[in-house]
Amino acid sequence: MRYIIIGSSQGIGKEIAGLLIKKHELILCSRNITKVKRIFLDKKSLFLKFNAKKLKDINKLAKFTQSKFGKVDGVICCHGYLGGPEFIGDYNLNKWFDIFDLNFKSNLIITRKILKLVKKNQFSKIIFFAGGGAFNVLEKFSPYSVAKTALVRFSENLAAELKEYKIMVNCISPGFLKTNIHNKNLKRLNKLPQEYKIQLKKKMKTKPDYRNVLGLVNFMLKRKDMHFSGRTVSANFDKWNNKKFLTYLRKDKDYLTLRRMNIYN
Repeated sequence: MRYIIIGSSQGIGKEIAGLLIKKHELILCSRNITKVKRIFLDKKSLFLKFNAKKLKDINKLAKFTQSKFGKVDGVICCHGYLGGPEFIGDYNLNKWFDIFDLNFKSNLIITRKILKLVKKNQFSKIIFFAGGGAFNVLEKFSPYSVAKTALVRFSENLAAELKEYKIMVNCISPGFLKTNIHNKNLKRLNKLPQEYKIQLKKKMKTKPDYRNVLGLVNFMLKRKDMHFSGRTVSANFDKWNNKKFLTYLRKDKDYLTLRRMNIYN
C-alpha cells in the first residue's frame, strides 16, 4: 500500500510514519525534511520538503506523487498549529487567518490536488486530525477551534461526495498529547484558560502515549465498510476496538458526526 503522510517530522505524524514504514511505501512530507530523513534513514521511503501553507509545495506534492506512485491508497494529514492565547477582539486578523488557513484551508487544497490519485483505488483513505477544539469551546484559541470544526464538516461533506468511489474519509480526535503544538504555551501560563492550563501542566510532564492513536489509524486503514466514513472518532474515548462499534455505525448514520441533537417531548 502507498500512503502520503504530511507532518512526519514530529509528534503524531512521526509516530504514524514509524507504524507504517515497515510494511508500506510512503511519501513523508515535512518542512524539516532533514530531520525526517535522519529518523528514517535506513527505510525505503520517499521524502519531500513541504510547507502546507504554500500552494507551490502542494502542487509539487501532487506532481511528485503522480511521478513516483501514479496513485495512492491514502493521505494522512497530521499537520497543525494551535497558536497563542488571544481574545477574539484582540487577535490580529492576519494572524487569525494564518492559523485558520493552516488548520483548514491547507487540508482543503491538499485534498483537491491529490484527489484524482486517491480516486484510482477503491477503499482509499483520507484521514484528518481534528482535536477537542471541534466539539468544545476552546477559549482564546478561536482560529484553531473554528478551523477544526470546519475540518470535521468538510470531512463529512467529502465522505458523502466520494461514497460512489468507495473512498473513506474520517477525522481522528487524538486527545491531549505532549507534542510541540503545545510547547510555546508553556511560557504563557498566565494567559491561558484555566482548564487548558491544568491539562498542559499535567500532560507536559508525562511521556506521550500514542498507542490509542496508532491503533485507531491502523483500524481505519484496514476498513472496507463504507458506513465507517464521514465520522470523527476519539482515539481515547470511543470504543472503536469493540466488536459492537461497526454495528453502531451501520445503525445510526449520525453516530460520531457533527449534528444538532433535537429532544422531543
